[in-house]
Amino acid sequence: MELKVKKINVGEIPDIKKIYQEKQYERYLFNDYRLYDTFRNSVTFGLFDGKKMVGLIRLVGDFQYMIFIEDLITLDEYSHTDAKKLLIEEVFDRYPKVEKIYCNLKFRSKETAIVYEEMGFVYEEENKLLVRNKE
Repeated sequence: MELKVKKINVGEIPDIKKIYQEKQYERYLFNDYRLYDTFRNSVTFGLFDGKKMVGLIRLVGDFQYMIFIEDLITLDEYSHTDAKKLLIEEVFDRYPKVEKIYCNLKFRSKETAIVYEEMGFVYEEENKLLVRNKE
């Protein structure tokens, strides 16, 4: 198994959908037009085992001062490898001058939270994030 990370685009939506389907990320699967717009308006890196996409990390932000990791996901068979670390390292390598990289752990597994902590993420009290949800 040789895992490689590369930047992906909307042309790879069918592979992205397969990952979301396997992981039951329903919010991304009900509207293909919205899914395309979501990925067109963000930066995404895919993790590949040969030609098969086995994970991804999706980023939003200004890529100068801040990045928000919206999605970090791998297929189950890769969850006990360094797959998620490889994806996070790609972000660090591509954007070394970014001042803050955020992630929300609310919907993340305990395993993913541990990966973030191992990669140097800490809980930051000073930035209490506010959110406005569409009703």
